[in-house]
Amino acid sequence: SRHLMFTKSNDLYILPNGLNLVYQKPPTIKSVTPSVDGSGNRAAVLAGSRLNSGTRILFDGLSATVSSVDEINDTLTVVPPKGASGHKAIIEALNGDGQTSLFLDLYSLPSYTYDAAATPSVSVSPLTLRAGAESMVEITGTNTNFTSGQTLAGFGTSDVAVRQVWVKSTTSLLANVHVSSSTPTGAAQLTVLTGFETAVQENALQIQSQDTTAIVVNPLAVNPVTGLQSIYAGGRAKVQVANLTAGATISATLGDKAVTSASAESGALNFIIPSTLGTGPAVFKLTVGSVSADPVVLAIDAAPPVIQSVAPLPAVPGDPLVVTVSGLADSNVVDSPESVLIYVGGVEHQATSVTVSNQNSSVHHVRFTLSDTVAAGNAVAVMVQIGNRRSQATQIQVSASSR
Repeated sequence: SRHLMFTKSNDLYILPNGLNLVYQKPPTIKSVTPSVDGSGNRAAVLAGSRLNSGTRILFDGLSATVSSVDEINDTLTVVPPKGASGHKAIIEALNGDGQTSLFLDLYSLPSYTYDAAATPSVSVSPLTLRAGAESMVEITGTNTNFTSGQTLAGFGTSDVAVRQVWVKSTTSLLANVHVSSSTPTGAAQLTVLTGFETAVQENALQIQSQDTTAIVVNPLAVNPVTGLQSIYAGGRAKVQVANLTAGATISATLGDKAVTSASAESGALNFIIPSTLGTGPAVFKLTVGSVSADPVVLAIDAAPPVIQSVAPLPAVPGDPLVVTVSGLADSNVVDSPESVLIYVGGVEHQATSVTVSNQNSSVHHVRFTLSDTVAAGNAVAVMVQIGNRRSQATQIQVSASSR
């Protein structure tokens, strides 16, 4: 890229990176042919120029999934985002150099028309929630195509917020809903969007007045060891519980399995997650004495990474280090090394590269440069974190910098 300089009389203005120089023309889409992919999904074959494996395809601004690439013939086969019956979407190709097919296709925009389909509809259970509630709801669809990563749900007001949605099937969702304590009584409309598919249910959820004595579980569970919102099978979890008193008699299940070592504090509950649970959503049910809280969904994560070694040692500030770690459990980590953080003596570092071990595909070598701000010591803590999953600390020797 190049800066642009503008002058007028005695005025001077410089626009940083105002001109981007590229090596080729923008992509074009010359034809769109409806098709079916190997899994039986509706697809579209796009033919044009300068279409390659790095090209992103958008249907009215929503990303399509590229299922196959033929760079020799300049064709892409894509699975469109879910669409409404008869919807006509404009297709755009974006290449990594910042160019778009709209540069050349602006006056003959390629499009894709979705098949005619029955009108989608939705319903929710339970039908009523109280102001101040935290609760799981189940959403059932008819003629819907719920899809992970594409489906959103809302109740038309910020007073009734959907915290998170999990897709069970094309016609079934789980969602955690937070109802503000100031929400007025009345009905809320449910809207579920999947791509361009829209399902609306008027008066879907009735809001009742608040019960200030109710047991209310906050679904944002944390790992009490790290304080981060990442819990895993066999590990510990802590949830905030309104109106819970220390030492209360409780009974709790997660994914229909009894939790163990549960201890009630004032306003919080600590417990061990059943070791047999898989990753994903698990329904948490809590009874305090004879009173049951509304169930909520807890998100069960993969176990945190485990540090196997750090080399070379002793570590010297300013020098490169390699942390060998298992359990990163992220297929994109090699292409996005910056998503891996390394804490040494409390100082945050970002990985410069991540590679897969030649001996074990579940083991990675994480490389970074040790900061000059890390203090010397014989037992300096090292931890590796990806997302909210943080490893236990291992101790290394850090020498004083010779610089």
